[in-house]
Order: sequence, then C-alpha cells, then structure tokens
Amino acid sequence: MRGPDGLTELLSRLSGRGLLLAVATSDDSEQTEYCLKKLGVREFFRPVLTADQVGRAKPAPDMLWEISRQWRVPPGRILMVGDSVNDMRFAANSGAPGAYLNAADGPLPRGAAGRLSALADLPAFLRELEAAV
Repeated sequence: MRGPDGLTELLSRLSGRGLLLAVATSDDSEQTEYCLKKLGVREFFRPVLTADQVGRAKPAPDMLWEISRQWRVPPGRILMVGDSVNDMRFAANSGAPGAYLNAADGPLPRGAAGRLSALADLPAFLRELEAAV
C-alpha cells in the first residue's frame, strides 16, 4: 500500500538522504500503529513514541529527548514537524526547531522556525535550514 499524496515517496527520499525519521504523538500506540501501517509508511519511522509510552506527553519534552537519546543527536539538530500550536510548544520545550505545517497566514507560534504550507515543502525547508548552519 502506498501513502497518500506522495507521502511514501517523500519519506523514501528523506530517508534515502540519510535522515532519521521518528513519530512523537499524543495518540495511543494502538491507534498510531494502525494509522502508520494503513498508510504504508511504518517502515520509515524509528522510534514511534506515543503518549501511553512516556511519563509525560507533549508538550513536555520527554518524547523528543528520548528520540535524541536513541539517535545520539542533540535536540537542536532534530526538526520537529507538527501541525498544531501544541507541537510547536513541544519543539520549544525540547530545544528543537519546529516546522509548522499550517497553510494559514498569521504569526508563527513559539517554537516554530518556519512554516510549511504542505508536507511536500519539507525538502526545500530542510535545504534552507542546512544553508543557514
């Protein structure tokens, strides 16, 4: 099964570049696993962390810090892509830059390093971040 709207291809390109991909969600593990498998994208994510697996859920930094520990990458080198203000709070609390997936105009929430109008914009956003470093 292929993901919708080129999702599988996007994730394949990102992981092909050597980027590590993870999920940190406020949903429970059963629901999350079902969705990732149904979309056909489960294979791309290590780890998959859910609210029922950690002591404190988002916006507490626990999940991102666990990803950081597992990947042996500092939080500031992990990009949190999220579609809610709570996700951007999570990024800020974790010490990670946030990419706010929201096409609406308006001010960026705290924690957002920038805005993505669509997930397909992520590769260009990553190139801009890399160029700024």
